Amino acid sequence: MIDFVGDIYQNPDVRKNFAALSRIVMKVALDGDPVAVEVIKDGARQLAIIISTCAEVLGLHTGPYRIAATGGLVSTGGWYHDLVQEYLNEKHPDAKLVLPKFEPGIGAIFLGLIELGIEWDDQVINNTEASLKKLAG
Repeated sequence: MIDFVGDIYQNPDVRKNFAALSRIVMKVALDGDPVAVEVIKDGARQLAIIISTCAEVLGLHTGPYRIAATGGLVSTGGWYHDLVQEYLNEKHPDAKLVLPKFEPGIGAIFLGLIELGIEWDDQVINNTEASLKKLAG
């Protein structure tokens, strides 16, 4: 078996080309190619398995939970997003993919605040939103 995963994640050109290939597969699937459709469906199914497994490990699966849909095909909504949601709901009916309120970098800042012992509340979130709006100008 050829180990290409390391090459994909360590080489920016390979990663970029792989991402371009995924867009081609999605386009062909949307045009109705049955093999491409199955590739996309399998990817969505696998992502839903990863999400549901993580939720179970974290103990989130006992009630409704939300997952931030970030990156690539999931964050744009549409068919792939809906497929992931559908497969996720087969295992966890109350799980919901949502668009994140902030970019991942802001989430990292909030996690850093927790590590520093600083709780973030509605005021911190509102101040962050206001600051980002000012920066966006």
